[in-house]
Amino acid sequence: MLIRTLAAVGLTVGALLLGPTPAEAAGPPVDCGSDAQWDGRQCKITATNSGRTGGTTLSDSGGGGRSAPRTCSFGSIPMPCQDDQLGWWSASKGCYIQLTDPQPPQSAAAWGGRTEGAIYDCALPRRGVFGGLQYRFWSATAPAGPDPEVLAQQAIASMNLRPISIGIVPEDRPGSVGLVGMPVWLWAASPDAQSWGPITRTASASGVTVTATAKVQRVRWQMGDGAVVVCGGKGTVYEDRFGKADSPTCGYTYRKQGTYTVRAESQWSVAWSGMGASGTIPVLLTDSTTITIGELQVITTG
Repeated sequence: MLIRTLAAVGLTVGALLLGPTPAEAAGPPVDCGSDAQWDGRQCKITATNSGRTGGTTLSDSGGGGRSAPRTCSFGSIPMPCQDDQLGWWSASKGCYIQLTDPQPPQSAAAWGGRTEGAIYDCALPRRGVFGGLQYRFWSATAPAGPDPEVLAQQAIASMNLRPISIGIVPEDRPGSVGLVGMPVWLWAASPDAQSWGPITRTASASGVTVTATAKVQRVRWQMGDGAVVVCGGKGTVYEDRFGKADSPTCGYTYRKQGTYTVRAESQWSVAWSGMGASGTIPVLLTDSTTITIGELQVITTG
């Protein structure tokens, strides 16, 4: 009897139970995280289903990056971090900074006899007689520029990341029914760069570039009955020849019949670097499907 075509569904009269799979003697091959336990085949936790709907959550916290893009101010006065005409705000100098164009000859006093680095304008927005160019100065490196984490977010947006396409047996189609006690297989179907990674993109502004590389770290499968299965890999695609065997990499077994909404949360990690800074941005993408689990009906005669 193949899992794809299990059909004899009843409401009572016993359940077909599979024996436990011995835990592997070696340590877990993946990092389950603080909220999961290795059971010999995959990471598992049991938790209350949060009822979270599908969609995309882009988090900009954790992993060494700043918790939020920077904000700028002049004393207690909020200032845009970038001015289209004057450049980028420098809190230390209290003005907008941009490369002087054209650069003055090296005989100019601003160079101070130096031959490396560049000359920059320090300017304020034009408000009465106090706006406009304040002074020019020399610097070995650009003293102000775009927020690198903002550029990292722009690089992520250009990746067009998406959640995994859910592979599951029993399938989400009419006539496909699993059984209580029988293994459910879970995997990422046809993974590519946008649904699994790694994928690298860059974003640039004012002559500086930030590079970001994204890849899926693990998938959290919310099984719809309050249980969560955490798998560190893509899972194994089910084939008819596997019969009633457990998935060797990512699976689950239901203990009650019913119709369940299964949600797969792809947990991406995006590492970025540029402008002398680096960090990690988590990205969560979710998709869902529905499966039906029944009980094997046993008919007694005679």
